Amino acid sequence: MKNNKIDKSNWKTTRKERIGYSIGFNGCVGESLTLQAYLSTYLLMSGIDVGITATVMLVMKLIDALDDILFGWIVDKYHPEKNPKLAKLVGTGRYLPWLRLCLPVFPIAVTLLYRIPTDASQNVKVFWFAFFYLLSDLAYTLIDVPMNSILTTMTDVSSEKDSIIRLRNIFMLIIVGFVYFGFLVLISQKVGMSISNCVLLFSVCMTICMLPVILFTKEHSIMVSDHEEESSLSLKEAFQCLISNRNLLAHYGGSCIAGCFATGTACSIFASYYLFGSEFYSLLLSVPSLILGTALGIVIPGLVVNRDKNRLRVLSVVLSIITGVIAFLVGYKNVLLYMAASLLNVIPASLATAVSSYIVPNCIEYGKFKSGKDATGIQFAFGTFTAKFPSAIASSLGLYLLKLYGWQTITAESFAEVAALGIVQSETAIRGLWVVTAGIPIIGTVLSLLCYLAYNLTDKDAEIMARCNAGEISRQEAEKLLSKVY
Repeated sequence: MKNNKIDKSNWKTTRKERIGYSIGFNGCVGESLTLQAYLSTYLLMSGIDVGITATVMLVMKLIDALDDILFGWIVDKYHPEKNPKLAKLVGTGRYLPWLRLCLPVFPIAVTLLYRIPTDASQNVKVFWFAFFYLLSDLAYTLIDVPMNSILTTMTDVSSEKDSIIRLRNIFMLIIVGFVYFGFLVLISQKVGMSISNCVLLFSVCMTICMLPVILFTKEHSIMVSDHEEESSLSLKEAFQCLISNRNLLAHYGGSCIAGCFATGTACSIFASYYLFGSEFYSLLLSVPSLILGTALGIVIPGLVVNRDKNRLRVLSVVLSIITGVIAFLVGYKNVLLYMAASLLNVIPASLATAVSSYIVPNCIEYGKFKSGKDATGIQFAFGTFTAKFPSAIASSLGLYLLKLYGWQTITAESFAEVAALGIVQSETAIRGLWVVTAGIPIIGTVLSLLCYLAYNLTDKDAEIMARCNAGEISRQEAEKLLSKVY
């Protein structure tokens, strides 16, 4: 009988380190969710014109797109530990110093973003929103890039990396559930807490969650030669490493396009409130999606044994398109049928997302093998960009469409206040809300499928490349073992 027990004899991290990193990573995820998930809802209550809000979000993200790539290169090139005075403050390591240096900025910026003065003029409100929105995004990049990249310096053992990713997914169920559902309950009509105070509460909680990664995590796989080589990597060379990684571009391109059309996420709470009569209807879809997505993320390594991950993803996306179209055609007036169709859609959509998290390390190894240089920071920065930029595009697109459908501007602190004021929307605006919620996202899913079909890296070849990158085999040996020329 085949022994499937994982050999941990060559693992480099302790259980305390793996748990500390997983909690800290998800503290960053939770703060990012606090930043993005309810921003459109907050802005729709801020009294700022919907069209102006959409335009500002779009402009800020275009600026931030350039910053993401730049900061990814900076993280690769500059090492705070080399400055003697700074090293006393941030300690040693390749990525940990960046986390220690930048961690406090992110939650502070997010908290201030959600503190737009209610009595200020519209110009002041727009300036406040634009400034702290850009600051929040910049801070997120400086935290997220080293937070992801540090996994490559914690260990170079593939089974250990998979174990850490699995553990991350377990804690993600707890953190994301805590933020999303706790937030929704607190701002609901029954509790009535303001969104601003909820953000403050959850930012404090997520800051506490991020602390274990800088207290307990260690970097075990930093080589001096690599350290010096990466410090001399120019911005042009780093960018060339990025654009030459066709599989990374195909992977992130698909998720980016799908995210840009994910207008339903930005408007989900208002859709629940106006289409179904209660903001809690969003829980009926979010709970199964969260639980199933996280569960699949945990068991994916077992599901994809002897199966190619991208093929499984492509199949999942196709099924997601079919079930999404069915849900849209059913319509929101047939509540039970729509909920059933939407829950059916959750299965393939969650599977596609779960598989994707295990594809990124393969793309990074491919990039190292292809270019002969390690530009991990800028490649993870591109991943950060494709996580942030689509949410802004989706929010802006959703808000623009609502504006076209005649959405009425709302000024309120919570849904309890919206209900008390008796604010209603026209039938045309309600139809627009339905199109934005259930129709537009299908377009993005179809376009993302084209990108995933362009991905041509097999799991077995990625493993061979990883062995070569780690110095276990020569490049000549690796090229002989690969199934094709890349």
